[in-house]
Amino acid sequence: MSEETLFLRPHHGLCILNFRGHGYSDAFSVHMAETVQKLRDNPKTKIVLTTSCDELCSACPHREGDHCTSKKPPLFDGNVLRETGFSAGQELTWEAFSQKTDPLSRHALKKTCPGCEWLSLCQEIAKERETI
Repeated sequence: MSEETLFLRPHHGLCILNFRGHGYSDAFSVHMAETVQKLRDNPKTKIVLTTSCDELCSACPHREGDHCTSKKPPLFDGNVLRETGFSAGQELTWEAFSQKTDPLSRHALKKTCPGCEWLSLCQEIAKERETI
């Protein structure tokens, strides 16, 4: 993955940091786990922030063609971009992106991802990460 550029929705950075094996479907969870492991193994992976479907969306049951059927992802993406100062289309490493989004994934989930069906699980995982 070191030569690959990964397109990533900004809010998925938070999902990746708090991922523990749960997902919309088995296929989504497997794909997410593989992506998380690749990023952990190679933090210098180049990512491009996108506000449309990304690598993780490729296995999501909410994807229809090249868009998401949920109205929440654009809100979540906008919140992450606003809180981090990053912008759509920006290219950077996973390491640089995750360093800036890690505090959001631990302390600002309710503000960043309001109404997400995974919010309570992510908050629980974030608390566990605080003790590590």
